[in-house]
Amino acid sequence: LHGAHHISRIRHADRITNALTKLDERINETSEGDTIEARQVYNELVQRHNEILNPSTHPVSAWLGQLGFTMSLGGVVATGVTNATQVPLITYPWLGARFGFKKASAALARAYKDFLDPRTLNRDSVFDATKSKLISESERKMLLELARRGRIDLTQTMDLAGLSAQDNLSRVARQVGTTRGKAMRMLGFTFHAPEVMNRQVTALAAFRLDRERGGSYEDGLRRAEQAIVDTHFIYTSENRARYMQGNVLRVLTMFKQYSQNIAYLYGRAASIWLDKNNATAEERAVAKRQLISMLALQFGAAGALGMPFFGASADILMSVVAAFGDDDEKRDWEVSLRKWLDGSATS
Repeated sequence: LHGAHHISRIRHADRITNALTKLDERINETSEGDTIEARQVYNELVQRHNEILNPSTHPVSAWLGQLGFTMSLGGVVATGVTNATQVPLITYPWLGARFGFKKASAALARAYKDFLDPRTLNRDSVFDATKSKLISESERKMLLELARRGRIDLTQTMDLAGLSAQDNLSRVARQVGTTRGKAMRMLGFTFHAPEVMNRQVTALAAFRLDRERGGSYEDGLRRAEQAIVDTHFIYTSENRARYMQGNVLRVLTMFKQYSQNIAYLYGRAASIWLDKNNATAEERAVAKRQLISMLALQFGAAGALGMPFFGASADILMSVVAAFGDDDEKRDWEVSLRKWLDGSATS
């Protein structure tokens, strides 16, 4: 299996190399318009492709990532429970904006029922929808294909524990990686299992909704993959943002990849909604419904302090204020805000 995966990766790398060559030729042949942005995209793709083919992450950096994961998330049940809320708070608005919220609710409820089929119990992720007798063969085929593409099992836990990019470890690190890998999988089980559930439930719901609308198997597969990528994200090492790559930055920002993806999800929806020149009326309507429903659900679940960007912005602002204030006068801005909201603030 490892050998087959290696051969498949080589073939995939060759296809990417050919595609990059054709893109370069197309940019060079373009005689009209501004090609600066296209060239910047090409340069970024080349840089990322080279990093994939020639991983440069130092073993110390990888081990520090594993240490941070173990100390912060390893074996913590609460993180898994929190992770399970991603479907109702993020995926549900995404599906509802595209298929209708009533249909999305029904599809997700059915997907959860099929996933939690007791007959699917296994030691790797507790439940596995591919073993459920309640799903069709086309749905099983879809889930297995997404797993093959790394959309089901390569979760945030695998990234934080350094298991989604073992090729980044040096030869010495790989020699001891078997025992460490098993330990990391055990510690990350409480976080990894709910995320696998999130992805399988999302895939089933999106696939079924698209097929009900009249889409083909391939259409449903693309929709399921898009739903996973957009709402649960890709946690492979090469998909990190540029400012989160490198031996030092990958350690300093080990827990920021999710925040970056969520910020992009909100920002992208707002951008499409407000873009009257390049987005169609339907695209803008979908983006509007998605953004408003995400904000409403987030506010209902976490209140004002849990709204996107609010907490971070307030922390930065209060840090600046504190820098120019009296060191003897300490005041917690969250406590002050809560008192002001309930009318008990004092002057």
